[in-house]
Amino acid sequence: EKENGVFVILDTTLNEDLLKEGFAREFISKVQQMRKTKDFEVLDHIRVKYIPTEALKSGVDLYMDKIKEEVLAVSLEEAEDLPGDFIELNGESTKIEIEKE
Repeated sequence: EKENGVFVILDTTLNEDLLKEGFAREFISKVQQMRKTKDFEVLDHIRVKYIPTEALKSGVDLYMDKIKEEVLAVSLEEAEDLPGDFIELNGESTKIEIEKE
């Protein structure tokens, strides 16, 4: 874009770090929605399980502490199978289960 004789060029390419952060943010958002749906109290601590894909796992592993802090999770574990329907997180198919601590 040109403004007052100045050109600004933005690189909008998604690199690996941005993709991992995106998975973490989507994961947090989904868990928060699930907390609301289950009528958990704001300060309830929870345990979280999810079915990992390679891409999702890399984002969750990198941002594990942030995810746990944001959703008040005392644990965040991988599972081979979980009840319920698959959901999409940034194009990756997974299942997430939460329960009160």
